[in-house]
Amino acid sequence: MADKIRMLGIAPYSGLKELMQDIAHQRSDIELEAYTGDLSFGAKLALEHQRRGFAGIISRGGTAEMIRRVAGVPVTEVTFSVYDILRAMKLAQSYDGKFAIVGFSSITKCAKILCDLLQYEIEIITIKSQEDAASCLNALKEQGFSMVLGDTVTTAKAKLAGMNGILITSGGESVEAAFDRAVEICESHRKNLEEIEFLHALLFSSKDEIAVFGENGNMIFSVPAQPDGATAALMEKNISLVLERGERKILKQQTSGIDKAELLTILGRDFSTTSGRYCAFSIKRTPMPLIYDEQGVTFQNKIDLMEDVSNVFCRSNSIGRLAGFMEKIEKYARSDLPVLIVGEPGTGKDKTANSIYMHGKFSNNSLVSIDCTVAGDKKWRQLFESEYSPFLEENFTIYIKNMEQLNGPTGAWLAKYLEDSGICKRNRLILSCVTKNNAEEILCSDLKNKLSCLFIKLLPLRQRPEDIPSLCSLYINEINAATGKGVIGLTPEAMTLMQDFYWEYNLIQLQRILAQLVILSDSPYISADEVADILAAEPQQRQQETGTTDCALNLNQPLNKINEDIVEAVLREEGMNQSKAALRLQVSRSTLWRMLKK
Repeated sequence: MADKIRMLGIAPYSGLKELMQDIAHQRSDIELEAYTGDLSFGAKLALEHQRRGFAGIISRGGTAEMIRRVAGVPVTEVTFSVYDILRAMKLAQSYDGKFAIVGFSSITKCAKILCDLLQYEIEIITIKSQEDAASCLNALKEQGFSMVLGDTVTTAKAKLAGMNGILITSGGESVEAAFDRAVEICESHRKNLEEIEFLHALLFSSKDEIAVFGENGNMIFSVPAQPDGATAALMEKNISLVLERGERKILKQQTSGIDKAELLTILGRDFSTTSGRYCAFSIKRTPMPLIYDEQGVTFQNKIDLMEDVSNVFCRSNSIGRLAGFMEKIEKYARSDLPVLIVGEPGTGKDKTANSIYMHGKFSNNSLVSIDCTVAGDKKWRQLFESEYSPFLEENFTIYIKNMEQLNGPTGAWLAKYLEDSGICKRNRLILSCVTKNNAEEILCSDLKNKLSCLFIKLLPLRQRPEDIPSLCSLYINEINAATGKGVIGLTPEAMTLMQDFYWEYNLIQLQRILAQLVILSDSPYISADEVADILAAEPQQRQQETGTTDCALNLNQPLNKINEDIVEAVLREEGMNQSKAALRLQVSRSTLWRMLKK
């Protein structure tokens, strides 16, 4: 025989206590301990005794409701049956005066049904609280009612008001039915507790860490009790993305302790219950694999890159000759094909790759970047052979940059590996190459054809001089915001100097020069002299695109005279514009002025 279920009975009147004990004594599945107590006193009794290991509590009416608010175990209510109310109504029919039924909805709903069926004309009033009972009874008394039918609350208050009261008592069938429900509820509760205990044991025995957050970002569960601050902050940042995408995998390099590096693999999933949506993270910590113990392989996540792909980058590639560039990136991002990005230094290859990643379908997982500039042969062997290689991951975006730095054998191995390993089917592949000579162009062409790459060639700044004014406005705005300056722009002559400059390092050089100019400027507009002085200090590998000069120098004269002839020739070529001449001669305008005065 199964063990009996220990139940605590709280009866609002003594007769119910006796009935509960009698019926429990006849059952083989319940061990009952009963007490008499109504409403708040009954709730106090329940609190005092529930700590003794009772599986559930049985009570009635308002007392059961108050106990339910404070109890930590299931509470089963002895409900009012049709027979209970009918017995009270029949008993009241012999009463000579006017009477009414007053009580909570558990009584009055059933009473109305009975009156409709039996065509009884009885006043029925529903109350919502004990306070309602007193005012209701006083009103009834003024209308000539002298008796009420109700529960312990209304009958007790009726007596205080000088009225008679008939208590609606519970019959044996109501108590029996309550015991049956209590057994089912307690058995279900026991199974739930066992399942919770099992899941707790399973969670706490796991080597992985687990954290669960609500939609509002509050942590509601974690194993261990509290994750470290950096990990908690990383998870909180990604809650909205997990809830948006349903799943997210994050790889993160982290240092714990003194020079102890570890790799965090964080998997976030969303789930829903009747109480709302939640975000669960599992965190696996492993010592940093040898493949990641040096520079060359890094992990970034969408949140890390949201500010990196700045508005200036997006807007600067959507103006002038590059109108529609961002639309092209978004179309490429939706494709599964590899993407090859080429361009001179500073044209924005990394930001282009980041933007493709952020618009791609794998942006819910990490971006793995491999820099060929610092990855040596040992690193590449590990990437080809290690079980921890990111090349073996799935649904990641892998960005291999600066491929022009690869030596011949390594480049051939990599091209062969990318072609044969199926990495492009498991992941999104992005490649970039700095192109400055024919050898690099040949490498890019080979990769583009072997891997069927989508191709993006980023124009150097000198090929889009008409875009420089717009770019200057965008960059100056950002620099003003960062430095508190109030520069409005450049004078027309200063802008001409900017457009004529060679810009060997393109956008990064432009941004750096503008930052210097904004910081040094004391007026709303940057002057040509200021631009000429700054640009004169910049090394240039300027190609003579305008052809050779027709000036013939007389070398059979002193050096200072030769210098004067050169200055005069350059001035004539630049239309006597001293700022342009100073820029070409790579001297400041004040130095040029002194040379002309001699």
